[in-house]
Amino acid sequence: AAGHNQLQGEKAGLEQREEVLRGQQRRLEEAEQDHQELRKQHSHLMEEHERAKQTLAQTERAQDDLQGELRGVRNRLTALQLEQARLEAENGALKEQNQQLDTTLGRLSTQCELLAQLKGNQEEENRHLLQEIQALSKENRHLLERSMENREHFQEEQRQYLDKLGELRREKQKL
Repeated sequence: AAGHNQLQGEKAGLEQREEVLRGQQRRLEEAEQDHQELRKQHSHLMEEHERAKQTLAQTERAQDDLQGELRGVRNRLTALQLEQARLEAENGALKEQNQQLDTTLGRLSTQCELLAQLKGNQEEENRHLLQEIQALSKENRHLLERSMENREHFQEEQRQYLDKLGELRREKQKL
């Protein structure tokens, strides 16, 4: 009976150890599963990390491109501002030139008005002189006609005088 109890005790001890071992095996299996799960998560996180690195690289490239575009836009803006300043200066110069031309135009307008008045006065004077010339011409014709008449009359008188003188000479010779 003592041997049986001993065997019973050993059996109980073995079962207890077996139970302990099974518990340990379960814990190991669970730990293995946990380990597998952690490996999967690690692999998944590594993939995500790789994707994040690629996205970051793309973002940095895009940012570099945008920085380049921004520099280009700033350069164009500077060029446009310079062009605007140049055009404003040119516009100012043209306005000034325009004002000078307006002043000159006003002066020329005044001169034109004065010249028009002078022309009117000159034309009036010319009409007056033309009338005087016509009157003098008429008077000249009249004087010329009178002169011709006087000349004819003078020649007639001279002929009569010469005739008388000739007559007197002939009479004188007769005597």
